[in-house]
Amino acid sequence: MKNEEPTNLCTTCENMPECLEVGILERETCNDYEPRSLDDLVEADKFVNEVMAGSCPRCGSENTNDCEVDSLVEDNTVGYCLNCATYWCLECGHIFKGAKKGMECYPIRFVPNVLQKMVT
Repeated sequence: MKNEEPTNLCTTCENMPECLEVGILERETCNDYEPRSLDDLVEADKFVNEVMAGSCPRCGSENTNDCEVDSLVEDNTVGYCLNCATYWCLECGHIFKGAKKGMECYPIRFVPNVLQKMVT
C-alpha cells in the first residue's frame, strides 16, 4: 500500500482563522469543520500563485504556479506557466529548457559558493 500524506482539513475550512488563534492546525478530523466554497478555494489558490510565482518571464502570463506539487519537479522554487509550458527559477529568473526529476537552478545555488571561495 502506498504511503499517503494525511489530509489537512484546516486549509479548506471556514473556521481556520479562529482555530489558528487557539493553536489548532493540521487536523485530519474535526467536529467543527466547515468546508470553504470551491470558488473561495480557487480564488485563494489564484492569489497564492500570483504572489509566489508571479508572471511568466517568457510570455508574461499570470496563469502560473510553483512546482511544489508537480509530480516531476517537486520544488517550490521552480515556476511553471500554464500558457506556454515554461519552467523557470523563482529565485533568479533562469528559464529552464525543460523539466526533469530533481532539477535545480545551478546559477542561483552554485555561483554564490564559487564567488565566496574566490573572495576568501
